[in-house]
Amino acid sequence: MSADPEVAQTFAAAAGAADLADWLTKADQWVTGMYAPGHVPSPAEQALRLAWEFLVRRVSASLQRAREPGRLPASGGVLAFVDGLNLCLVVDYRFVLETPSLRVIEAIKAPRTVFDVVDTLLHRPHETRTELKRMLQSSHRLVWHRDVLIHVDRREEPNVFGPSIDTLHLDELIAARFAHLKVDEQPRRVLELGTGSGLLSASILRNMPGVDRVVGVEIEAASAFCTHRNWRANTEDLPGVLDRKASLVIGPYRPDVLAGSFDLVICNPPYIPDDPAAAEIDRQQARTVAVAGLELLDATLRASSKLVSPGGKLLLVVSSVSPPAYVSAPEGFTADWVWGAEGMPVLFEVEEVFARPAWLKRLVDAGGLTLAGDYYEHRLHAVWMTRTEAA
Repeated sequence: MSADPEVAQTFAAAAGAADLADWLTKADQWVTGMYAPGHVPSPAEQALRLAWEFLVRRVSASLQRAREPGRLPASGGVLAFVDGLNLCLVVDYRFVLETPSLRVIEAIKAPRTVFDVVDTLLHRPHETRTELKRMLQSSHRLVWHRDVLIHVDRREEPNVFGPSIDTLHLDELIAARFAHLKVDEQPRRVLELGTGSGLLSASILRNMPGVDRVVGVEIEAASAFCTHRNWRANTEDLPGVLDRKASLVIGPYRPDVLAGSFDLVICNPPYIPDDPAAAEIDRQQARTVAVAGLELLDATLRASSKLVSPGGKLLLVVSSVSPPAYVSAPEGFTADWVWGAEGMPVLFEVEEVFARPAWLKRLVDAGGLTLAGDYYEHRLHAVWMTRTEAA
């Protein structure tokens, strides 16, 4: 799907739709109509049909790969992010024997969170609202982005965090920086600190063939299991890639457990300062460890000169809820803040904070969270840090 608004609008107009989002919710019916007797499709219609069929093939193939381990339900919903995160397609899937049928039930423009359906639920017909509610109530969370399908099974993995909108933006940044490069120009060794559901490392394994080694570190056992399952599903059709290229360390990050340095280090760490009143209890809970505390961020910055090869890059994301000016480039590194000083506004959706009013108030009083209508908003700050050759 085109990331150029003018091109997208031209194609949508050719299909008689108001915009690309409107067309996508009717695409399956529209494609069927193209084959009506006497209809001669225009070049724009043919291009749209090819784009739609390509998208359907890719999402279907991802679902088929994920179903191999036997945990994916025969029917459900997928959130498919396309057009450079400008659209989130809410896709209903149903397996018929080995092949899933797909139907877009909603297209959400400029999503502010991974599951940004609140406004959609309020302003859509009853049938659409019912289907969206069914997806919200499902214990299976399925997110598709850049040909990678991430599956989190909330029945057995309730503490696995993500994929969040932060993760998807980082995936876009990594692709924009490296995916178009020749194989021998891509990073050779990649480290992800805090894999969560495994989206970033799975995307690298699938989409960057120049990478020789991917190492993931994850402190929480259920998250590590989820990561490995998603790695396996997304490399099912790439023989030998998982066994040859990937390794996963389960436990807290310690520099001594990693051999050598890396051309690319990725860290989407917890960036919310702890709530002192609840720290003693909550720091023992896996879900809270995944969202609160600055220990991983601190450890990554302290060890950056050991972790990152000369000329290599460290990609971090922090938030306006982090202490002001908390992150600065370590000695021997240059910093490029992707979204400038203002950062990127996104909705704040951390349930653990909302469950503790005092913690929420502390973040609001510090200026990290602002009220945007009925929702709280914070600003993401992604930074590329490059180690200079002389470091």
